[in-house]
Amino acid sequence: MNLFKRMAMAVAVAAFLAGSMSLSAENYFVGPEANVAAGTKVKYRDMEFVAGQTAFTGIWGALGVYRENSKIYFSANTIGSFTINKANVELIGANAWCDGWSGKRSSQETRITGTITVNASNVTVNGFEFSGNGCVRNDAAGRGSTCVSGFRYIYNKCTGTTLSAGTNVALCYLGDAWRPAQTDANKQDPTKWAAIERYHNVYIGHNLFDGAQAENQPMAIQVAGSSEGTVITDNHFNGGGTSISLFNTQNRFEISHNRF
Repeated sequence: MNLFKRMAMAVAVAAFLAGSMSLSAENYFVGPEANVAAGTKVKYRDMEFVAGQTAFTGIWGALGVYRENSKIYFSANTIGSFTINKANVELIGANAWCDGWSGKRSSQETRITGTITVNASNVTVNGFEFSGNGCVRNDAAGRGSTCVSGFRYIYNKCTGTTLSAGTNVALCYLGDAWRPAQTDANKQDPTKWAAIERYHNVYIGHNLFDGAQAENQPMAIQVAGSSEGTVITDNHFNGGGTSISLFNTQNRFEISHNRF
């Protein structure tokens, strides 16, 4: 086989592999624009989806078909509680990549009024407004194979919360805090319990936490049991309350350029 034929075959194989890799990921859309006949093309920004296949009026339609390595786009809408249990998923709200305090942020928000439960690694929550009981939560991570890694909470706006202060309540909540329990031998020493190394490489940045200006309000951020490069940066905290609570942390942890 001459050199040119070998090169052509190499290009063909590369193209096939690239196509196979692209097929492993999928984009989905959630919004009222999908309220059309099944099979109808739905356009959102510069993307095209198909009603009933990749475009849905509510989150439950997307959750029925999404898979790992997916992006789910949301237009302006109100969404309640749901759970993400597949890895490498990006949730992209109507104001993704726009600071919560920016004058360029649109008033047309994807509003979350329930709990987004994140039970998988490498999940991104980007560009939402959290109000009422809206929050993001994981309290099921453990050490080793059950840890959560690569969580990103970015460009979100939290305002008008109706959540009350509590031991296990925060707008962005990662992990129950470890507290010694002398009646439980497994909880007398954090190194013998799943209190540490539960969250790796967490990034929380560019969010607005606008407090309720009341005494009984939740924490903005709680991270319990983090290690390996957690970063909390460029967030704005207004209206009082507890801004950041850290428990059982290890290794590098960066808190920088936040406004309190």
